[in-house]
Amino acid sequence: MRKSQYKGVIFFDIDGTLYRWQIFLDWVYAMLNTGILNDKYRHVLDNYRKLWENRQDTFDNYLSYAIQLLESNLKGLNQSAVEAVLGQVVEKYHNRVYRFTRELLQRKQAAGWYICFISASPEYAVKLFADKWGANRAYGTTMEVKDGFYSGVRDVVFNSRKADFVTRVLAEINSEDKIPKCNIWAVGDTESDRAMLGASCIGLSICFNPNAVLYQMAIKNSWEIVYERKDVITQSSPNPVPGSDNRVHVAYTFDNGNIQILDRAEIAPLILI
Repeated sequence: MRKSQYKGVIFFDIDGTLYRWQIFLDWVYAMLNTGILNDKYRHVLDNYRKLWENRQDTFDNYLSYAIQLLESNLKGLNQSAVEAVLGQVVEKYHNRVYRFTRELLQRKQAAGWYICFISASPEYAVKLFADKWGANRAYGTTMEVKDGFYSGVRDVVFNSRKADFVTRVLAEINSEDKIPKCNIWAVGDTESDRAMLGASCIGLSICFNPNAVLYQMAIKNSWEIVYERKDVITQSSPNPVPGSDNRVHVAYTFDNGNIQILDRAEIAPLILI
């Protein structure tokens, strides 16, 4: 087995992890705006969004309706028209990212790590997004095309599929035996990332702005938890002292690209180094 040219590997979910929204939702709205999807669906979609924004319903219900809207209308859509809209979405919004995950990505790139994006958003958009950020590889949901039109069949990248791609990437770059496990990381924000975060080959699992389900998994599995709110990053880590159940915390901000510690337990590690 040849020696890997990379110092480490890091796997990023995109929506809600690197990207500060959902590429999928931006895409659905863009297709409504351009007439690819019938505008009659906008009222219901906006209503779900308003209920979520007013904290009267869940984000999952809002997203689920958008998914149902796409699935019921995908068949027969023109591939070129849809991909043109996806390209416009990525071009317009690719810099709409979180500070923590952007810093993490850029620091690992500079350190010679292999960067891989894995997302449930359309693969065409995921690859465009990866190109914008210099990622080495990108995987997303594929949509079957026949004679230039979508058949309605989608192969969604979800949960265990993400772990499959992790295994594939590590095998392709011959890294499992050459890159130490401590330098194989994964970052996600919901339970749909649990298989990727919990894969046996992952040395550091980072739950970024996790929802309640993933938060509980992080506590149970001693994973890293990171929150970004306004200009403050808060990191909660397993206590490095053997036998201790308490987690340790560090809070920091950025000053001209440099980390400025606001509060830190003496033994708390720092992910961004």
